[in-house]
Amino acid sequence: MTIEEYLDELARKYEPSYDVQRDVVLGGKTIDMLATSIRRTEKYFLLKELPLYGFDTCCISLIQVFREPVTSYHVKEFSEYIQSVAFKLANPSLDKLCTIINGVMVCGNKVYPEVPPTVRATRWSRAFAFGLKGYVHLGMLLVDLGSKEVVTNKIGNAFRMSHLALDWR
Repeated sequence: MTIEEYLDELARKYEPSYDVQRDVVLGGKTIDMLATSIRRTEKYFLLKELPLYGFDTCCISLIQVFREPVTSYHVKEFSEYIQSVAFKLANPSLDKLCTIINGVMVCGNKVYPEVPPTVRATRWSRAFAFGLKGYVHLGMLLVDLGSKEVVTNKIGNAFRMSHLALDWR
């Protein structure tokens, strides 16, 4: 499976519940695919005109293709890039509860042996205004098209199955 075929399949999987954009410039860097999903939860008192509370849960995936061999440096650099644009992506407000930003690294070339432990060890989260304006968690996923393997950290593990290609199962 080529990188373009994988990106097309991933876009088809995301489209029912995500807004998918290709080649997005974010923070001065071009991202190959950006997928955003916002879900609104509300509780009412008797009628829908009397809401008790409401909040948004947001899931954002930044998919970046790496055509050169991937090293631990690439993982750290991509993680720092996501952390630098997290405030802009999360858009903290009183209605926002949680934002999960998934950094997906798609590589069609060699992955060095020190990379999977680096991906698993990546952890980052932030609370805005002591959590009153929401919080952000970073999930990292490494999709190796050569060995047909997906490596994730703890937050990204919930999204692992959606990044497996159909012919890998």
